[in-house]
Amino acid sequence: MKNVFFISGLGADNTIFRFLDLSYCKPVFLDWIKPNKLEKLADYALRIKEEYHLPDNAIIVGQSFGGVLTTEIARAFPQVKAIILASVKSFSELPPFYSKGKYFSIHRFVPPFFQRKYMLHLRKKFGLHTPEYIKIYERIVSNTDFYFNNWAVSPLLRWEHKTAPHNVTHIHGSDDKMFPIKYVRPEFTVQGGGHLMVMEHASIVSAHLKTLISA
Repeated sequence: MKNVFFISGLGADNTIFRFLDLSYCKPVFLDWIKPNKLEKLADYALRIKEEYHLPDNAIIVGQSFGGVLTTEIARAFPQVKAIILASVKSFSELPPFYSKGKYFSIHRFVPPFFQRKYMLHLRKKFGLHTPEYIKIYERIVSNTDFYFNNWAVSPLLRWEHKTAPHNVTHIHGSDDKMFPIKYVRPEFTVQGGGHLMVMEHASIVSAHLKTLISA
């Protein structure tokens, strides 16, 4: 079976992938590494690859911010097979209101307590409706590393690339409110899927992943 490397999104951990059927591969879940101050997305993504000794032709699945990092690895290594979930492939796919954050980086001054409350308030925007999944999300938020989150938002808002590499396949939910589908160009759309479709629509996402990874 093939090794497949998974990178989760901001404020999340590998728990979000537990609902996927990955019986056809050997999943390897990557943890975040400590970012350097003012580090660019591309530099951080390549340090992830180096830290975990990912082969130059690795299969990588990234969710949300993890998808952004996956895209940057794929950009540097054309043999990588990259699959991104509920994410964006370039700065041009970010909603317009994200660009305002380049000039108003309020997130850096908000204490973790209020960031945590805000993230809990966002659970409906993430497309979570099932009580079991909501409880898991609340647990994830309670363990969130807000130092990492605060670092990650800044380079995302200053992302330099406006085009997507050719070796990225994009799966996106039609009801994603964090990265609305009208701004992105996915190869596959999960109808009714929200930002955490890996949980609420795990069977559909699993089917797409199996087809892509097994090809």
